[in-house]
Amino acid sequence: MTGSSGLYGGNAWSPDGRKIAFTDRSGRVAVMNPDGSDRRRLRTAAGGGGASWSPDGRELAFVNSREIWVVQANGSGLRRLVWRGDVGLPVWSKKGLGLPVWSPDGRKLAFDTSKDFVYVVNRDGRGLRKVARNANGPSWSPDGHWLVYTSDRSGNGDIYVVNADGSGERRLTHSKLEETSPVWSSVESMPPA
Repeated sequence: MTGSSGLYGGNAWSPDGRKIAFTDRSGRVAVMNPDGSDRRRLRTAAGGGGASWSPDGRELAFVNSREIWVVQANGSGLRRLVWRGDVGLPVWSKKGLGLPVWSPDGRKLAFDTSKDFVYVVNRDGRGLRKVARNANGPSWSPDGHWLVYTSDRSGNGDIYVVNADGSGERRLTHSKLEETSPVWSSVESMPPA
């Protein structure tokens, strides 16, 4: 989304389809109706990395490369969930935090760190844990028990799954092609062996 309206990117539909969250040209997270009306910023400091709606539509998570934040959909209750130092990224590093994705039950979020690791954290910021290495682009299974992601540790971008607690990692593809951006498409919890 670009143009004279001042919209920039990082667009996400609310679960009920009545709102769109986006990052405006100044890097701030905002929400509007699908027809462009009722546009409002949710915070004053720059976000810049897009936003992700909680499954119940009550909260948004967003990232500014250094920190992951959660805010209520009405703009109140802003809280920092993760800081880059929490995952071992030095302040001077050019590597950053990826856009968090909510678990289907809304109790956890998964995110990556510039293609290095995938982490899971509780919605209150506690319980941060590394669940995959050399990985990016996590996506939750519909039942919330698994994460699927891409890793190039084999030399090519292949698709892997891991339990949400970091156990049971499994490589699903063995391709010479670059495979990226996996997402779950059914209610099956795990692909057949």
